[in-house]
Amino acid sequence: MPCCEKPLLNRIADIASELIVELNQIADWFLWHWTVLTYEGDLSGSIVTRTSRNLAPNAGERRAVLIVDIRMEAQMAKLIYSAIESLDGYVADEDGNFDWSEPDEEVHRFVNDLERPAGTYLYGRRMYEMMIYWETAHTLADEPPFVRDFAELWQAADKIVYSSSLQSVSTGRTRLERAFDPEAIRQLKATTDSDILIGGPGLAAQAIEAGLVDEYHLFLTPIVIGAGKRALPDGVRLELDLLELRRFGNGVIFLRYRTAS
Repeated sequence: MPCCEKPLLNRIADIASELIVELNQIADWFLWHWTVLTYEGDLSGSIVTRTSRNLAPNAGERRAVLIVDIRMEAQMAKLIYSAIESLDGYVADEDGNFDWSEPDEEVHRFVNDLERPAGTYLYGRRMYEMMIYWETAHTLADEPPFVRDFAELWQAADKIVYSSSLQSVSTGRTRLERAFDPEAIRQLKATTDSDILIGGPGLAAQAIEAGLVDEYHLFLTPIVIGAGKRALPDGVRLELDLLELRRFGNGVIFLRYRTAS
C-alpha cells in the first residue's frame, strides 16, 4: 500500500466515526422529541423524571430504555378517585344526607363524558347499594337521555365490590371481594387498558393510604354543611398537580388533580 494511502484511510475512518457519533446524537434527539410529540399525555411528570434517571450509557440501550419506559407508563391504567363534595369537604352530612349534591344536566353530561373511558368501578358495600339503581335506570321512561346514557356506560363497566357482610351482588359484570387488597389493585392497573374509578370515601381512604390513587376528580358544590363524612381521609399528606379546572353554571367547580411524582 502506498504510504500516502494509509493516512487517507485513517482520516476517512475518523470522519466515519465522527459521523456515527453525530448520527447517534441526532437519533437520540429525534426519538426524544418524536416521543414527546406523539405520546398522549403530559411528559413533564413521572415519565420524564423516571426515564431520565434510567438512561443507559450506550445510545442504543438508552433509546430502548426510553421506548420501553414510556410504553409501560402509557399502558398502565390510572386509579381515579371521584367525589362530589361540599365546599367544606364533606360528601354527606351528619345524617348521611347528600341530596344537595345531585348534579344538574350540565354537570351530569360532563360526568358521563369524564367516566366514559373507565373500565372498572371499585365500591364498598354502601356505595354499591346506592349505585345499583343504575342497573335499571335506562328502562325508566321518564328519565332524560343523559341519565340513560350514564346507566348504559355504568352497566358496560366491570364492578368490584368490597364487603365482609354482603352475601351476593345483583348487578351484571360484578364480583364480590371480602377485603381490599392493594397488591391486587396494582396488578389490575398494570394489566388493564382502561382507567379504574373508585367511589366512596371509606374505600378511597384505603387506596389513598396505600399510594394507589393517581388522579382526584373533585366536584365542589356551593354549600357548607358543617359536619358529616369527609371526602378525604385525615392524617394523609399529598402533593398534587392541578391538571384541569372547570366552572359550571350552577356554581359547581370541577378540579382534576394528579398525584405529584
